[in-house]
Amino acid sequence: MENDQLTIALDAKKQEIKEKLEGLAQRRKEIFQKDRNSWTQGFACDLYLKECEQKKHRALEKYRREQKNNAAKRQEIVQLKKKIQKLKFRQEELQKKIGKYKRFEEFLQKIFDALPSTEYGYLAYGEDSLVKTLIKRHRTLVTEKERLLRKLSVQQYSLQETLHEFRVLQEEYNTAQYVMLFQHFYESLSKPI
Repeated sequence: MENDQLTIALDAKKQEIKEKLEGLAQRRKEIFQKDRNSWTQGFACDLYLKECEQKKHRALEKYRREQKNNAAKRQEIVQLKKKIQKLKFRQEELQKKIGKYKRFEEFLQKIFDALPSTEYGYLAYGEDSLVKTLIKRHRTLVTEKERLLRKLSVQQYSLQETLHEFRVLQEEYNTAQYVMLFQHFYESLSKPI
């Protein structure tokens, strides 16, 4: 009878150990699953951090390229402004010359009005005629004036385009500054306190 009681106690202990082993196996499975989930999350987080680092690197490279381009364009704008300033001075000089020769133009116009009414009537005065020389000079001056006015309008158009490009560059620069500020703010928030 004592042997039967020991056998029953032993069977109960075996059952209890078996249940504990099953509980441990279940717990081991849960821990293994949690470990696997943690590893997967860590791997995904690592991939995300690497991707963020690559994006940051690309953004910084793009920013540096844009800075170089902006510097080159600013230099070009400065040079174009100098050219425009020179052209303005040249235009003022030519305007002064035109003003200086205005009275000669008026004089030639009076002479021209006094000539015969046919277009080539001045040819009757001979090849070396002073009137013919003055008329040729007048035509040369008028042609030069028109050429200079066309050149001035082209330069003014170029200035307008350059100023437009400068405004666009300024906007891009401001945008890049905001992006860098946002990245710095985001990095400061992501650092542990």
